[in-house]
Amino acid sequence: MTEDAAPPVQKTPLWFWIVAALATLWNFFGVLDYLLSRLAPNMYAAQMTPEQLAYYQSFPVWFTVIWAGAVWLAFIASMALLFKSRFAFILFAVSLAGFVINSIYSFGFSGAMAVLGVGHVIFSLVIFASLVALTWFSRQWAQSGLLR
Repeated sequence: MTEDAAPPVQKTPLWFWIVAALATLWNFFGVLDYLLSRLAPNMYAAQMTPEQLAYYQSFPVWFTVIWAGAVWLAFIASMALLFKSRFAFILFAVSLAGFVINSIYSFGFSGAMAVLGVGHVIFSLVIFASLVALTWFSRQWAQSGLLR
């Protein structure tokens, strides 16, 4: 056997495909939420109190741009996982950064908790935890050679 032989091909574990598929589905719902807020604002607004609607309408343009970027990048990162692309890590990391920036603005400067309630905080923590986990997993998988 020679030393320059190709390394053995690593078989992709089933749990990787499960995580990648669930991440894609989860992040698709984020894209859907964003699209509904932009394409069907009346339907989206019908679920809100007048205070919540005023809060959402007060978002500065930069906030909306970062929100859109974070949501779409998380979805694209999930798709990158399905294609076993090493770019998933960078995409998840940038999406996570965008989410953190928007959360700091929402909860630190614009009073989101007072308007949206504790349920919104809990859901934001779930989103944050999922982005942290997917960023970490994609980094580990890239380092292991599972992602190309």
